[in-house]
Amino acid sequence: MKKTVLFAFALLVSISSGFSQKVNFLVNWEPQAQFAGYYVALDKGFYAEAGLEVDMKHWSPNAAGSPLDALSTGMADIATSMLLQGFIETVNNNLDIANIFLSSQRSAMILVSHSDLTNVDLKKVTGSRVGRWKSGFGQEADMLAKKYGMNWEWIYFNSGVNLFISKAIDATLCYSFSEFIDLKMAMGDIPENNVVRFANIGYDFPQDALFANRTFLETKRSVVDKFLQASRKGWIYAASHEEETLDIVMKYIKANNYHKNRIQQKLMLEEILKLQINPETGKRDFAPLKASTFNKMKNESSSIGLISGTIKYEDFVR
Repeated sequence: MKKTVLFAFALLVSISSGFSQKVNFLVNWEPQAQFAGYYVALDKGFYAEAGLEVDMKHWSPNAAGSPLDALSTGMADIATSMLLQGFIETVNNNLDIANIFLSSQRSAMILVSHSDLTNVDLKKVTGSRVGRWKSGFGQEADMLAKKYGMNWEWIYFNSGVNLFISKAIDATLCYSFSEFIDLKMAMGDIPENNVVRFANIGYDFPQDALFANRTFLETKRSVVDKFLQASRKGWIYAASHEEETLDIVMKYIKANNYHKNRIQQKLMLEEILKLQINPETGKRDFAPLKASTFNKMKNESSSIGLISGTIKYEDFVR
């Protein structure tokens, strides 16, 4: 009888140790090096080693709504988004989500103009046609336009840089890790006087972030913690094995039937890894959102009517 009980217990332990927790993971754009650490964690088995079965899907830029809508309704457990975008959607739509991770520590938002913007004289582009993403990113620019009393005409695009290159628009918003690289590859060096980096003018809100469905987070906190630990491991590995990481990125791009330039992806990866360095510590420490940064983000958003409600730091950051 005693042997039978011991055998049953051993069998139960064996079954339990082999059981994987399912995580539905949604990233907020098409496959690219922006998500390299997550691809690495999946490809190198870091998630599997943590006892997780991660189903990773990509959100189409042409899809209706946003990844955070899918997250709030439970269609996904964890999703990527830009921090400010996630904050605004959480407040305005009363989404049942929380910020759980910052993979970047600085803003990647840039304004590029055909004209000289020496000394950040942004009134020079007042009344100009300025490109921005149709998918909703770019609220930092709304804050900037309000501060300088600008009346920009927003020209919306899904993706790409053709509007700017063809001079159909006077200026464009872009990210340092994506469209700005494309612009430089197409046009050559862009004069720094034609560039405004939001990180340098008081809008240094961290960019890439992870959000979790609140119910999933509260009922499966250990699963979320394992996911974050494996994701950190993936990013740290990516930072020290860049060529192997590019191989993995290109594999996922091809598997999802996209065709992208490896050189462009290399430049994107390098910039993404730079943005992960905490300017206060000089380390890739994936520090959580500071309360002071949260309060500035909330106050700036509220002052120009980007949010219609409020939320506490401890409810937004978990």
